[in-house]
Amino acid sequence: MTNNHFSDAHGNRHMLRFLASHSHTTEEKFSSYLEASLKMYKLLGRCGAFLACSVLGLILVMSTSATLSAQTAGTITGHVADTTGAVIPQANVTLTNVATNGVRKTVTTGAGDYTFPNVPPGVYTIRVSHSGFQSATTQNVQLSVQQSLQQNFTMHVGQVSQSVTVSATGALLQVNTLPSKIAGTVLDGC
Repeated sequence: MTNNHFSDAHGNRHMLRFLASHSHTTEEKFSSYLEASLKMYKLLGRCGAFLACSVLGLILVMSTSATLSAQTAGTITGHVADTTGAVIPQANVTLTNVATNGVRKTVTTGAGDYTFPNVPPGVYTIRVSHSGFQSATTQNVQLSVQQSLQQNFTMHVGQVSQSVTVSATGALLQVNTLPSKIAGTVLDGC
């Protein structure tokens, strides 16, 4: 520890203490903190770069699998109408994969159209139904890679059966329940 004295303008003596060792220790601590901070920053930079590369790789893998699926899948579309050509909206359309028995369902639009996007290649059965119409089915529809297949349906009015059953029994008139005066009049008139 060194003591330095100096006088101010009024002649008062003041003592300044300079701790050379303390000053040197502070510089060393600051230097070590700075060094540790730089190491941490570099480490975080490397981890950040690794994390960014991992996320980028994951995105590439996911987009590649979606692209591969899109490269093989096809589309099945169609139009549903009755025998007069009028469209049938809200008809239920069922697509069944013959090999896997996987089922997809949709309904026709207001224009009578339906679409099944992203359909894997294979053999399918398509069934259309709507109340008041006979169901229509097409079997063994072959969908190839990236094929856009159109399958239209014409539905016939269903069998309408009406059954009117009348079951009513009228109350029987019993003579013995009529008042005697009325009953006598009726009997006298016969």
